[in-house]
Amino acid sequence: MSRQWLRASGYLAIFLMPGLFLLGCSTGRTWLAFGTVVILFPLARILFGSVPPNAALHWDERVATTLDRLPLIYVPVLIGCVVAGIWQVASELGSNALLTTGVALSLWMTLLFGTCVAHELIHRRSKWQ
Repeated sequence: MSRQWLRASGYLAIFLMPGLFLLGCSTGRTWLAFGTVVILFPLARILFGSVPPNAALHWDERVATTLDRLPLIYVPVLIGCVVAGIWQVASELGSNALLTTGVALSLWMTLLFGTCVAHELIHRRSKWQ
């Protein structure tokens, strides 16, 4: 059972992009989220390999329930990180071209990854989700 929790922990990577966006805005390195995707993510397959073709896994009920609720936790985290990040650099937006471009590209990449979670939520039967 603990092995399933370990495997399921990889899904926590969805929080990486909002976290990188907020961290980049907080430290003045607004290119952080965009740069990570462009430079480091392509190396991930080389380092970790691809998912085996027969990797279907039957999750334990508690693990499956946790994974099912993960997108619902992601939405407020994404909104909070984006608002907080933009709030921190708002005074410099528009006046600093490099910072503004970094924010725009990192925000674009962060929201682009958010479409994966949005797609998952579209398939939910519950209307509020």
